[in-house]
Amino acid sequence: MIRRVVIYARFSTDKQDARSIDDQARRCRRYAKEHGYTVIEEYSDAAASGGHVERAALKRMLADAKSRPFDAVLVDDQSRLARDLGASITLIFTSLPALRVALVDCATGRASTEKGARTLFAVNAIVNDAFLEMVKHETHRGMEGRAIGGFATGGRTYGYGTVAEDNPTDLDRVRRRYVIDEPEAIVVRRIFREYIEGTAVKAIVHRLNAEGLPAPHDKGRGNKGARGWIPGTINAIVRNERYLGRLTWNAREWIKNPLTGKRNAVARPREQWTTTEQPKLAIVDDLTFAAAQRRTRTNRDTKVARVRRDTMLAGLLRCGVCEGSITCVGGTTKNGKRYRTLGCTAHWSRGSSICPNGLTVSEMKANASLVSELTAVLTDPDFIAEVVTAFTARLSEITSRANATADTERQVATLERQVRQLAENMAMAPMSPALRSLLAERENELAAAHLALSESRPTVRVVPLPGAIRLYVEHIADTLASDDQGRAGRLLRDHLGSVRMTPRGGCYDWTGDFLLGLPTPVKSSSTGVVRSNGSGDRI
Repeated sequence: MIRRVVIYARFSTDKQDARSIDDQARRCRRYAKEHGYTVIEEYSDAAASGGHVERAALKRMLADAKSRPFDAVLVDDQSRLARDLGASITLIFTSLPALRVALVDCATGRASTEKGARTLFAVNAIVNDAFLEMVKHETHRGMEGRAIGGFATGGRTYGYGTVAEDNPTDLDRVRRRYVIDEPEAIVVRRIFREYIEGTAVKAIVHRLNAEGLPAPHDKGRGNKGARGWIPGTINAIVRNERYLGRLTWNAREWIKNPLTGKRNAVARPREQWTTTEQPKLAIVDDLTFAAAQRRTRTNRDTKVARVRRDTMLAGLLRCGVCEGSITCVGGTTKNGKRYRTLGCTAHWSRGSSICPNGLTVSEMKANASLVSELTAVLTDPDFIAEVVTAFTARLSEITSRANATADTERQVATLERQVRQLAENMAMAPMSPALRSLLAERENELAAAHLALSESRPTVRVVPLPGAIRLYVEHIADTLASDDQGRAGRLLRDHLGSVRMTPRGGCYDWTGDFLLGLPTPVKSSSTGVVRSNGSGDRI
């Protein structure tokens, strides 16, 4: 029975009329009023494609359904929820049902939970997906025309800007041409010159950052909110043929991984590339670019392959000065064994102007300090007793909720039986006001009982015994003390938040919380001191 509903609206691009959101919501509100539904919330995603589900309002709506139950989502038409076939099927037939929520298409008046509606919604999803593919094809064709004509096709390349075309033939779709951004072009020429002269890439990075020159992706997607030049940016610049005035489009495509939802770039065959020569856009000449490529090939030929090995602290350590990561920044080899050194990645890759923390520490010392402290915490009888107490309390809570659920289930069964009997009586006396009133009253009671039942169901049904808990905690301690760094690291990433490493007087102070991710969270804060290898600013 649908009583409480929310409204979801969406339009695709920033070139569409924002009033579309208001129109969709108005039609949904009218539909809700006509059917006696109570609208408790409205969600909308503006300029968001229906080809994916990474939309802020959609994600917020699904999250709210867990804490603020409602019966259905109203959409002006099914395509507003999603156009992609996989996304539509997952949302309508998996995600929403798991939350006990129906989808109502106001255009057709059908709910996804109705008999026979599954086929209709599936067919609509196929039609919407076909429309999405057609739009992608037409967009790709239009971008190809722009590339052939030498117009901008999106994206940002350091050293260039764009200006609107002269005398556009379509005022609604004004194309843009690339132009050289001379202040940035000066930096590009400098990078090529220093690279050809043999300056280390890190040295180039440190100088640019020390001078405060903005990097191509400062506070953008490329740097994930960080700032400053990085070696990867320099390497990408000296390899980019666009600085010769050679523009290439369609060299790769983005394909979404259905398991992770992330997009991955995949190279297209060279015969599908569209390349145009625009000498006016050249920032460096052929001889300069060729010299840079010779050094690149030399570096590639002399580079020694590195053997990657698992480390226990990978991805866990954070710099207490800049909040960046602390990773391997160097090391030495003695008697055939490699000893690695940890330090702030921002400092060692971008320079002291980005982070002044040049303190390094032996990986072995850091591991030993962390393992020693955590082992002491995990084997402390008081900590184990706390864990057992927390589980015992959780078990008692679940048992109590299970009993309450059994009572509610009996109430639901009784009300369902009464509703069936009243419905049968109504069939024999359809004009009886008393029966009609009594039936409505029992249906309301049944709806309330169903809601209470959904809220009273325990989310955890299996709880380990106290003895098993002790063994589990001891197993964690044993794993941390073992030589299997990879396994210990995976365990720490499951239970340990980031460890903050703050330099102080030639040492690192570290702090972190160890959290047992069990039905009842149990947290223990740990601190320690690990002596540094020294400090310094090396390139």
